[in-house]
Amino acid sequence: MNYIAAKSLLVPVAKPQPPAQPKKLKLYKPTTTKLKLTSKALEKPKETQAVIKRGQAPVKPVYSTAQLYNALQARESGGEKNKFIRTRLRKTPGGSSAYGPVQITGTLAKDYLKRYPKLFNPKEQKYLQDFIAQSKLFLHHGNMKGKLADYNPIYDYGGVGHLNTSASRRLYPQVANKIIGHAYGQGKQDLSKFIRRWRGKSRKETPKYYADIERNLNYYGVPQNMIKRNAADDTIRMQFIGKKGNIKGEVSAEIADNLSKRRIGLSGRAFLPEGRGMFFDKIAAFWMKDVNFPLDLIFLDKVGAILEQQHMPINEPNTPQTLYMSKSAGAVHAIELPAGQYEKYNLYVGDIVKVAKNIFYSL
Repeated sequence: MNYIAAKSLLVPVAKPQPPAQPKKLKLYKPTTTKLKLTSKALEKPKETQAVIKRGQAPVKPVYSTAQLYNALQARESGGEKNKFIRTRLRKTPGGSSAYGPVQITGTLAKDYLKRYPKLFNPKEQKYLQDFIAQSKLFLHHGNMKGKLADYNPIYDYGGVGHLNTSASRRLYPQVANKIIGHAYGQGKQDLSKFIRRWRGKSRKETPKYYADIERNLNYYGVPQNMIKRNAADDTIRMQFIGKKGNIKGEVSAEIADNLSKRRIGLSGRAFLPEGRGMFFDKIAAFWMKDVNFPLDLIFLDKVGAILEQQHMPINEPNTPQTLYMSKSAGAVHAIELPAGQYEKYNLYVGDIVKVAKNIFYSL
């Protein structure tokens, strides 16, 4: 463009352009030349390179045994105060023998004890034998009130059976998790195959049941093979340091750092593995509502020193909840560990809990 001066302003004046020439059309000629994928072609564009690398089928979600147990429990006995009961579904005389938090049937227990006895230790095998015997009593007494001379209501629908002791309640999740893990693995971690094995019916027969389990799994966390966040965002590594500076043990603890997490705590879970725990940034009264395993409760001061330890057994059904509170004035934090871990790590009052994160007030 040229510019001319007018009242101290530069005004652009466009040059006259020659008339546009018509473009010649190029005829398409098919080619038989084979395309070659060179390293240069992989470099640009970057998006293409990513597509090439990720051009496989979507990743199938893989769930942990604990997630499956929790999802089943929420579906089968989530609304029950005492989860160790026979199913309440009354359809036919005898009917279902399903029992407990995840409603294991006598048929499933018998099948696993017969086909996979080595999956269970001697105590668990004995429990399964008793479980099968109880299932037979369920089928004998179901819907038979007033019809049997030896009728016993504990074996009717909603009954507690005779495996409702503390020892039996500890064995139930152990056995259930072994069956769940094995059945899930046998189905090559295919959720539909697992549910069909557990339920005994197809998705077409009970679509709501399948949908409920899938919904519950979404609630209980991301599939184990799809967790992308840093584990340190949700857990902390804790070391127990003795008075001489020696390391007595180490655990990975979840952080209960808000009201919702503190209220839920470890309730509703199948079990808590050794080496795991839960850290509470604030303390009040603790109880064992809906907790399926005994715990060690450790109270700490503001610098992480152990002040006291209390044992919290499983709360017996239909009994008042016991409240556990610190007797030490300086208690600020608390840790819950599987029962026996306090003794295992040989911990004492005055030992220090050292963490990688700055969670103690004075650190």
